[in-house]
Amino acid sequence: MKKILFITHDTSRTGAPKVLLLFLNWIVVNYPNIYFEIVALRGGGMEGEFKDLKRPYYNFDAEKKLFYGSMVNRILMRLRIFKNDIFRDSFIKNNELDKFDIIYANSVVSIPFAIALKDSNPGSKLVTHIHEFKTVISQKLPNLGDYVDKINRVIVPANSLKQELEDEFEIEKEKIKVIREVSTIRPKTDSHQSNGVFVVGGAGSFSWRKGPHLFIQVARHFLKMYNKNVEFRWYGKLNNAERLTIGEDIRKLGLEESIFFKGEIMEISDHFNQMDIFLLTSREDPFPLVCIEVGMLGKPIICFEKASGTQEIIEEKGGFVVSYLDIEEMAMRINQYMEDKELMTSHGEYNRKEFSKFTPDGICPRYFQVIMELC
Repeated sequence: MKKILFITHDTSRTGAPKVLLLFLNWIVVNYPNIYFEIVALRGGGMEGEFKDLKRPYYNFDAEKKLFYGSMVNRILMRLRIFKNDIFRDSFIKNNELDKFDIIYANSVVSIPFAIALKDSNPGSKLVTHIHEFKTVISQKLPNLGDYVDKINRVIVPANSLKQELEDEFEIEKEKIKVIREVSTIRPKTDSHQSNGVFVVGGAGSFSWRKGPHLFIQVARHFLKMYNKNVEFRWYGKLNNAERLTIGEDIRKLGLEESIFFKGEIMEISDHFNQMDIFLLTSREDPFPLVCIEVGMLGKPIICFEKASGTQEIIEEKGGFVVSYLDIEEMAMRINQYMEDKELMTSHGEYNRKEFSKFTPDGICPRYFQVIMELC
């Protein structure tokens, strides 16, 4: 029986870890005899759910902090007797992580650790699941090209990302498999409930990449140009500083009754179901899970051109792809949906059909096939 090691950069309640967790749950249900272990380079809000898989689980960062918390080890570090990677190497040896046949690195951040494992066991095969476009890769792993020769297969969620990896990082096209992301959602309520208010939704972390400030700019322009009764609701984790700064922007615009940043909500499905349409204001987002989720609920999507693999699904049938960072066109498309409810319904139903293909039972067998082909 082949042994598989899955590496996740963290266990936060974000896209890449969610995809991996769904995949691992699918394996447990469908192939309970497959042996695998999990390494999280850092913890996060879903750590308990990873542990609930009842498979060996290691938190690299937590063990590292314990190791360097020792007085003796701190002194040795100051004396530079320890090398920077000494704990990583001992972590690999002590947990026998160099005995695996297949290494599955989820996200580019996991690749250097996976390569260290592969170097310890040259006979192993390495699958990397890359969920990031060029800018994020250049920030997180600018030397990705140094590792390419040791990677056996690459899974990506979008054709546009495949092309970037070929052009920018010289990864052979034969190594790259385009397989969409996977998600699930099940609202408690069957119908849209927003008390008669038209709701424009957005979601994501408070980051340059996700574009929450662009969401505000779209809302500002729409409300100025069209003066209609619309609520703009953004869902995603905010720390205190972020909540204060975004709140001050909204206050100075005088839009406290129209723009709402709701924060992170654990049971999000009913909130998504209250949306009429969804704005993807991301600058880079290969195939965001939120689009799968709102698509499954039958919501039209508006996104920026060249910013997301979601474009490859919706085209002009499940939403609108507007010029990059064109907030005026995005606002105009919102108004178009308000004026043409039949179009909104048609686009929503198209998305319900198309995005409902990206369930664990629809997608996970394809991830699994990539692994099995290397065995």
